[in-house]
Amino acid sequence: MYSIRNIAEAIEKAVPTDHLSPDEQASSETEKAEYVAQLDKSLRNLSQRVYLPVTELKGRVGLYKRSTVAAFALVVALNDFDVPRHVLQKFTEWLQEPGGPASPMLGNRRASPIEEAVQRLEQGEKFTFEIVGGAFGRKHHRARWDNVEDSELYQLVDSRRPASVILSLPASELIQILFAGLDN
Repeated sequence: MYSIRNIAEAIEKAVPTDHLSPDEQASSETEKAEYVAQLDKSLRNLSQRVYLPVTELKGRVGLYKRSTVAAFALVVALNDFDVPRHVLQKFTEWLQEPGGPASPMLGNRRASPIEEAVQRLEQGEKFTFEIVGGAFGRKHHRARWDNVEDSELYQLVDSRRPASVILSLPASELIQILFAGLDN
């Protein structure tokens, strides 16, 4: 389980600094501490605005399970592009809702898209999550798992649907970067 501070520090680790000179790297240590503090506060606000639920409280520190941390990776990426709050909220709700009949079982319920994403990532799969714009401001969300059976299904679904605006997130890469920062 991870705290928001752990997540902020992991995100900071993902920012490349190898292009900086040794002097610039030394002066950037102060900037890193400030960046982590600002990011920590921003993530706390974001977690409340879009409801990323705490799994456990240890004292006053909220701890999050891996699937919620994975959701953080995607929500932070969307937030960085100023995606409107109501779109972020709906996307986050979709990430955490139990999946459909094709989703794997977790105990006596279906895995949510983000739980399935963590499982697939651990198996080495690559995938994207999409926000698909429809008529009159309607949007729906979908996961595109990179396997042959699913890609044929996606082609069939896309051929029956009028052209739409699609916001595609490289979900597996974003989640993997955050997990790598947390695991180091």
